[in-house]
Amino acid sequence: MEREPALRRIEETIGPFIGRHMAKASVQLQCQKLGIADGPITVQQLRSIVEGIGKGMFVLVGQEKTKDLLRQIERSLGIEGGPA
Repeated sequence: MEREPALRRIEETIGPFIGRHMAKASVQLQCQKLGIADGPITVQQLRSIVEGIGKGMFVLVGQEKTKDLLRQIERSLGIEGGPA
């Protein structure tokens, strides 16, 4: 999967709730933590990013909204239903 469009979808989904800059920074931080650099990104890497973002999101938007946002991200990326 192409890296930039996938990461942009994540940012666009969470941005309205935590702010555009915070969304971008959150995605970048997860990529750094996971050692994800340029180039294609795997489904497992995307799931790991989504999981990492979810760990901090609930503090800002609550548990139910976080679950909803994570499901939206997974659907938009076509990665729903698999192990994180």
